[in-house]
Amino acid sequence: MPVMSPKQAVMKVNFSTLVLLPCLDAFGDDIMFISSQKLQKHTIKGIFDKAFYEQEVLADTALPIGNPQYISALRAVIGIRLADLPFAPQQNDRIIHKNITYVVNDVRLDGQGGAHLILNEVSQTL
Repeated sequence: MPVMSPKQAVMKVNFSTLVLLPCLDAFGDDIMFISSQKLQKHTIKGIFDKAFYEQEVLADTALPIGNPQYISALRAVIGIRLADLPFAPQQNDRIIHKNITYVVNDVRLDGQGGAHLILNEVSQTL
């Protein structure tokens, strides 16, 4: 019987199917995803949230060294499963959720088959 290295012995787990898919089925909302490049529309599930982001602003020369200034913002974020789209999400794609249109500002892959899309609200339809 051949000896396996610890790396070979590790069983590969499809995180996207085993974890993300059931979470999206339980907690996700239907969204319309519109590709900015391919002009394709797809209805997928996503989990909306508001995320806190903090960015360090370059220190002004009048400020003492070691006292950086920060700006924080609460941004709309949606978690999606990459396998639900036939293309990779990118900046300027659009999402429609509950009659609000958002544009994708940033795509952050999670390394497990999902992504967090940082959104900017564009318009609201009444």
